[in-house]
Amino acid sequence: MEHFGGHQRRPAGNGRVLSRHGDGLDRFMGLVLVAAAVCLAVGVTMPVVRVREFLIFSNEFSIAQAARDLWRDGQVFLAFLVATFSIVFPGLKTLGAISLWYGLDYTSRHFGHTLALVDFLGKWSFTDVLVVAILIVVAKSTGLAEAQAMPGLYFFSASVVLTAFAVHRLRRVAGRIEAGGPGGGADGDR
Repeated sequence: MEHFGGHQRRPAGNGRVLSRHGDGLDRFMGLVLVAAAVCLAVGVTMPVVRVREFLIFSNEFSIAQAARDLWRDGQVFLAFLVATFSIVFPGLKTLGAISLWYGLDYTSRHFGHTLALVDFLGKWSFTDVLVVAILIVVAKSTGLAEAQAMPGLYFFSASVVLTAFAVHRLRRVAGRIEAGGPGGGADGDR
């Protein structure tokens, strides 16, 4: 039997997905992951910051709009960075977590690879939130512009937090299964 990257494989079966083994708080991980996906979509498309210059000019932008505007302005490398770290990585992390919860047999080698990918992507989760926060601080400190966080930033942040929470719980369920089989071992955090 293969457990998260071992060498023997057990035949696939429909009972070997994590969603069938969640109990207590873990039963809600599917809902948490759907909420994370919705928050990500809203957070990427809604304005994340409003910048006002000289009390006359005001501009709001979303993460998707920032990437598109950078591309149009010929800032291809910056557009690539914004799109990769703010749209692609969080999207892949959320989709990976959903596939870990609902679709992948936890005895398959794909489960271990997907879990490793989700962990890697999670390390970059708050990068763009930090960049927007720095932008707001810099704009306020110069006195030439005023910056204000907009709802998209909060939705994006919620997505990051919900996905991180869900991945933590997925790891706990997987660990319980690995320690004690499908019924799970002892886990005082149910």
